[in-house]
Formats: sequence, C-alpha cells, structure tokens
Amino acid sequence: VSTQSTGQQRALKSQELLQTEKDYVRNLAVIETVYVEPLKAAAEKENPILTMEEIKLIFSIIPELVELHFAMTKDLELRVNNWSDSQRIGDIFIKHGKALVMYSEYVDNYERALKLLSECDNRDLFAQFLQEAKSDPRSRLLDLPSLLIMPIQRVPRYQMLLQDLIKFTVVDHEDYKSLFIALEEIKNIADSMNDSDSHRGGIIHRLFHHIKKKSEDEKTIRIKM
Repeated sequence: VSTQSTGQQRALKSQELLQTEKDYVRNLAVIETVYVEPLKAAAEKENPILTMEEIKLIFSIIPELVELHFAMTKDLELRVNNWSDSQRIGDIFIKHGKALVMYSEYVDNYERALKLLSECDNRDLFAQFLQEAKSDPRSRLLDLPSLLIMPIQRVPRYQMLLQDLIKFTVVDHEDYKSLFIALEEIKNIADSMNDSDSHRGGIIHRLFHHIKKKSEDEKTIRIKM
C-alpha cells in the first residue's frame, strides 16, 4: 500500500470516526431531551409517570455520557475539519480515557434497567409517554430500548475504528504511539465491561463480533462495487 493511499484511508477513517461520534451524540441527546428531562419534570408533579429513583435506574449515567461525548465531538471536529497528513487523533482518547471508564457502570446497570423498563411498560401513563416519545421527530422512530443499547455498542465500535486507524498510520507518524495507547485503554474498558462473572460479558462479546462482521461485510460490498 502506498504512503499516499494509506494517508487517504487514514483521512477517511478519521471522518468516519467523527461522523459516527456525531450520530452517537445526537442519539444520546434524544434520550436526555425526549425522555429524561420530561420524565424528571413529570416526577415533580402530583401524578408522576416514573419516580426519580426509577428514572435514575433506567437511564443511569446518560447525562454524564452526553457531556463526555459532546466534549469528544468538539475535539474530533477541530482535528478532522483541519485535517493534514500530520494530524493526530489518538491523544483525544487518552485525554478522555478516565471518563470513558464509566461505561462499565452503564453496562453493570443495563439489564436491571431493561427489567424495570419492562415492568413499567405495563403502566398506561408510561406506555402512552413511550409512544409519544417514539413519535417525536427527534427520535426518528427509534424506541427507547433501541436508544439505550447504543452506549453498549459504542466501545466495541471505538475498538474497531482505532484498529483501522492504526492500520492506515505509518509507524513513524507522530499519532502512531498515541493510537496504540488509546486502543489499549479502550481494550481495557471493553475487558472490564466483558466481566466473565456477569451475563454482561456475553452481551459485549456478541456485540463486538457483530460490529466486526458488519464492518467486514461493508468492506466486501465496497470491493465488489
């Protein structure tokens, strides 16, 4: 592979990383603005849809994730929109690495959240709220379970994208070492999420291989075209 084509592939992968991050932040914001905020406002009224405790259990650390990924998106935009052959990406993940660790907390809570969501779904007031929220144009017809699984999917996606970036980064590039450090940090987070003592491990393992297969299928389609 020539240096030029490698550089072009690296630029494309960086753009893919930014675009998927923007899409992810948009979906996190939907959870917060279409679901969390209205439910919290209703919880302070005489006839709440959910209690504050139920809201916290179902939505976990979504507000913290919105804040984290909004900051990451701004950092990525600054780099990708001012792209050059010497531009770096890996240090952004290193910068936010400690905050990304909180994904383990989200995964730990995930099945409890789904269980409570299923129980609350039997309440007429909540079922009506869910239908109205799904019909909100900002939701783009995605239901709440489809939105809540997105943070679970994001860490395996980071791993795939960083691996691809490394593949298209020459060894003497100033970003090479940072990308490797970033990938190791993401792998450590994935490992902590993939705890063998919990059913969550199976979820992450299956998601990683599903995302990998989907990525490989997309590459095959592009080659055939």
